[in-house]
Amino acid sequence: MKSKSVNKYQLAKQFQLLARLLEVLKENPFKIRTYHFAANVIGSLDKRELDLKDVQELSKIKGIGKAIVEKSREFIETGKIRKLEEIRAKIPDTIRILAEQTTLSSKTLAVMWKDYGIEKKEEIISFLNDYKRSLKLSDSDLEKVKEVLNNES
Repeated sequence: MKSKSVNKYQLAKQFQLLARLLEVLKENPFKIRTYHFAANVIGSLDKRELDLKDVQELSKIKGIGKAIVEKSREFIETGKIRKLEEIRAKIPDTIRILAEQTTLSSKTLAVMWKDYGIEKKEEIISFLNDYKRSLKLSDSDLEKVKEVLNNES
């Protein structure tokens, strides 16, 4: 029987997303850096497909701890990382979708949601229009946000 494996880029993307969502939640910067580091390490591995044995080998890399190995194993075995699902559930859909599908900075998303309480589609678009220049948003950035939000309604 062939052992389960996963594309290294899919796994790296999970850690990148976990880090980004934790940034939006304004969580512990150390954890955020750890997840970014894990994503970079995994994405730069020689092998394209990773199995459980490969994931166990990650623990030999300085800066990759038990938690990263466990989350990687979980992703290979179930296709999900429970921690990521928990974090996703803490963030309003509109903000989460923007974090997942746009290049808006995590800080912008955090300020909009956590500081201003903005999470409705119309409020988000209005906020971004009002602060477009100071946020250095291009017209195409704004169009992408509108497109993403409209596709989700």
